[in-house]
Amino acid sequence: MSYFVYYSCIYATLQGKWQPFESWIGLLICLSTGLAYGVLRLMQTNAQKQAQIQVAHAELTDCLHELVALSGIRDRNRIAFEFYDALGHAIAALHIQVQAAYKLHSVHPEQSQAALAEAYQLSGSILREIRQTVHTLAQDTQPELPHRRAIP
Repeated sequence: MSYFVYYSCIYATLQGKWQPFESWIGLLICLSTGLAYGVLRLMQTNAQKQAQIQVAHAELTDCLHELVALSGIRDRNRIAFEFYDALGHAIAALHIQVQAAYKLHSVHPEQSQAALAEAYQLSGSILREIRQTVHTLAQDTQPELPHRRAIP
């Protein structure tokens, strides 16, 4: 409706259907109406853009939280892989020592005793490493990250 009034006023003014004094007043009215309508449209567009920005901000915040969670999972998986890899190698070495002691027991009892002593030392080392790793992982409770506090 405002565009119709605005263009009608300009058309009437340009066609000379209004008197000179009235045409200036009419032109000012038309221009102010058009300006008010333009400002109103800008305000509506601005409000729509602000709503879109808020939705995008919320989505980005959710994505950031998910990324932080996934990076924590990836770190835990990496640590678990390294832990199990080291544990597997240590247990394989222990198994070889016990197997050697078992086979040497009847033929060479002194070598069997040395292999059992080494297996005993290796098993103690494995247990200490497992306890230390579990203790370290239990203490690492993933502290609050600074960027989490900054997100509203």
